Amino acid sequence: MEAVFYNFEKTKDGGTTWTEVNGDPFDQNMGVAEGLLFFTNDFGFAGLTYASEDFSMLYVTKDGGETFERLELPLDTVTELPSESAELGFTIEDYDYHTMPQIVDGKMEIYLQTDAMEQQGIIFQSEDNGVTWEYAGCKE
Repeated sequence: MEAVFYNFEKTKDGGTTWTEVNGDPFDQNMGVAEGLLFFTNDFGFAGLTYASEDFSMLYVTKDGGETFERLELPLDTVTELPSESAELGFTIEDYDYHTMPQIVDGKMEIYLQTDAMEQQGIIFQSEDNGVTWEYAGCKE
């Protein structure tokens, strides 16, 4: 994979014409776009990973992509790490790969993993469309 810079464009006519909405949604960070997911016309997420796929960042927009802010999860609230962490010597800082959000049982969930291929991770949930996030346990 090659690291690149991105801009964010949208179309209102099925793709015939495109308008730039944001010339730098990832705030000068280079990488590989992991995904773009909108839950409404205004509220969505963009994911950026490095070529190694062992680190990623999520950016959130609440204005249709005109601005994006890096999502910060409350890591200081984590009380337990996945079972593999003790065996492999992982700390909270090793769980720095953010999955794209998904809706599970009516709640928005993001997993923090050690890399893209990992199955275990730390769960964060939001019940208010991403305004606040809470630690919700581990995915084993």
